[in-house]
Amino acid sequence: MKKIVLSLALIFLSYTVFAQVWETQNSGVAVTIRDVCFVDSLNGWAVGDSSTILSTVDGGIKWNLKKFSLPNKSFFRIQFLSKNIGYIIGSNSLILTTRDAGNTWNIITHNLDLDFTDLIYLNENEGWITGNKVFSDHSVGSILKTTDGGIYWEKQLEIISYNQFSAKLFSGIKFKDSNTGWALAGDYFDNFSPTYIYKTVDAGKTWNIISQINSNQKRIKIANNDTLWVGGTSYSFFSVSFDGGYNWNINADDNNYAITFCPESGLKGWICNYKLSSGNLKKILYTNDAGNTWKEELQLQQFILGMSLIGEHLWIVGQQGLIMRRKPLINSVKNGIDIPASFHLYQNYPNPFNSSTVIRFDLFTDSEVNINIYNYIGQIIRTYTFSSLMAGTHFVEWDGNDNKGKQMSSGFYICKMNVRNETRQEVNRPIKIIYLK
Repeated sequence: MKKIVLSLALIFLSYTVFAQVWETQNSGVAVTIRDVCFVDSLNGWAVGDSSTILSTVDGGIKWNLKKFSLPNKSFFRIQFLSKNIGYIIGSNSLILTTRDAGNTWNIITHNLDLDFTDLIYLNENEGWITGNKVFSDHSVGSILKTTDGGIYWEKQLEIISYNQFSAKLFSGIKFKDSNTGWALAGDYFDNFSPTYIYKTVDAGKTWNIISQINSNQKRIKIANNDTLWVGGTSYSFFSVSFDGGYNWNINADDNNYAITFCPESGLKGWICNYKLSSGNLKKILYTNDAGNTWKEELQLQQFILGMSLIGEHLWIVGQQGLIMRRKPLINSVKNGIDIPASFHLYQNYPNPFNSSTVIRFDLFTDSEVNINIYNYIGQIIRTYTFSSLMAGTHFVEWDGNDNKGKQMSSGFYICKMNVRNETRQEVNRPIKIIYLK
């Protein structure tokens, strides 16, 4: 009996600890918020129904509502490339863009009769959108690209189907660089309809089906290089590919839904999980092994529809104006300073950047540290060396110059952290940095 009581106490304590790291932020609205994005730890935006656009400049302590003269529109996705440049897609083929941090939004006019489902911009000119439309006698699924910031859209792939069960309704798209990208499509007739994974390696000039998953999968995110996460409805509610979408580790669970998700790395990340058998309860789950096991962090009544991870903070948004932020877990305190739980190199922010970017890393014990930045052929172009750093959280700022002060060209760079102390040496997972001059 004592063992049972102790086990229950530990479970309660674990849940309480996780619940305490989630804080509710006051959005000031009661509508459904569908997506959220942050470009750094302070500057973020969220969008939703009734033409709702929210912004914050203090990490969500205060959210400001942007009044927009389209009261009956819903905004589905939002992406900001920097503090100033952002894009929104919404209902009735709506595309918005801003160049002044969201103070003013311009409607992009076009003749596309599609319901837009996802967007991805690599820079202020080059971007892609997926969309589809179901008519009484046929359906259309499209992938579109712009090279001028959205003024003109080229239909790279359009599939018209007169058979409901052969439709290719594109629902999600992501690019890891200007050439390589993936898109999801299916007929979405029921939960077991196949989802087809399309891939391009030539900037979208050609798209090919490389695999399929036998269930509805509508959202795709790049977790790490060629590691992809997809999620959707029942049976294979969450799947991971480590080889660029050719093969999939399927997390099969009937009547289970991964409404939205957010990878932290190829193996680690969060999902909002909804299971039909659990009534109306939604859960935030965390995995550190690509979905083989899950740890419950939070229970909610609202659907969570969007997630954004920047540095050590994760934001989630959903129904009834819900916005929450997850604070990092700390495992100990030394001399009054919070000590991280492990060595960790975080994704830089902002990314992409065009003036300077901040690289954050954690040390759980006093260590010697080398931060190296490599170009695309593997040459070290910038080094930060610390012969002795105390345990804790540290930052370095890269201004785009090499060790000799020469400004580097735009492109992709790799950052690696090497940590050495008295007992061990460790090289953390590298991060990819995008520099845009």
